[in-house]
Amino acid sequence: MADEEEEGKQILQKLQELVNQLYSFRDCYFDTHSVEDAGRKQQDVREEMEKTLQQIKEVVGSVQGKAQVLMLTGKALNVTPDYSPKAEELLSKAVKLEPKLVEAWNQLGEVYWKKGDVAAAHTCFSGALTHCKNKVSLQNLSMVLRQLRTDSGDEHSRHVMDSVRQAKLAVQMDVHDGRSWYILGNAYLSLYFNTGQNPKISQQALSAYAQDTFGLVDSDGPCCAVMVYNMVQSWGVLIRDSVAIPEPSLRLHGIQHKGKDYSFSSVRVETPLLLVVNGKPQGSSSQAAATVASRPQCE
Repeated sequence: MADEEEEGKQILQKLQELVNQLYSFRDCYFDTHSVEDAGRKQQDVREEMEKTLQQIKEVVGSVQGKAQVLMLTGKALNVTPDYSPKAEELLSKAVKLEPKLVEAWNQLGEVYWKKGDVAAAHTCFSGALTHCKNKVSLQNLSMVLRQLRTDSGDEHSRHVMDSVRQAKLAVQMDVHDGRSWYILGNAYLSLYFNTGQNPKISQQALSAYAQDTFGLVDSDGPCCAVMVYNMVQSWGVLIRDSVAIPEPSLRLHGIQHKGKDYSFSSVRVETPLLLVVNGKPQGSSSQAAATVASRPQCE
């Protein structure tokens, strides 16, 4: 019995490593590929996903059907931007088998979000937080709260205020996480347009964005906020610099206030290595060095 348990732990550890490698391939793609390969990235990630799924089948052995295995397989299927019905099926089974498996709730919430079912995504992220306070659920909950359909402006305003609260909690859990600051800035901006355009709130939004943001104007004139993560403190761009982003993660934001429509766009860049500034790719000195720290993921 003890031998079987040890074998099961080793298999789960191997599966976790396979899925971690898959996500590392996606998130660090340009560490091993040039910016000219940007157009191939999604196809390369899908091919890597298929290889990972095949490897999972080969090593799953006696732990097949366990919640952790279902979660990891569903997470592998969820690595692409597209909605996966199979991922939804596996992750739904995982949370039923093990309701306290927070990562499964977060992954299932992302699947529903890709599907366009914002209410179900909200339920998943909220459910995860009932079991464990974690920044991923808080970040995602802050975003989906602003997207929930409402029957009145007052209800939407309450959701926006709750969105700010969740984003603040995420920042408090890890003040060095640029994604949390970015989400908090967006939440404050939504609050600004929903509460009479108080200048103090707009300043709070700017303060959050200032953690890792610069503005970019393209040749046609529109301006968007660019969020750059994992950069060293000394790195930055100057006014009139030419900046190219080969693989932009663009998000459009639309807000209605007092009968008027407001819209703006933002671009997320995982590392300055993905930028071409004044015709030159950025060197490794622009990226912050990796650090190892120990902190609880849940409270």
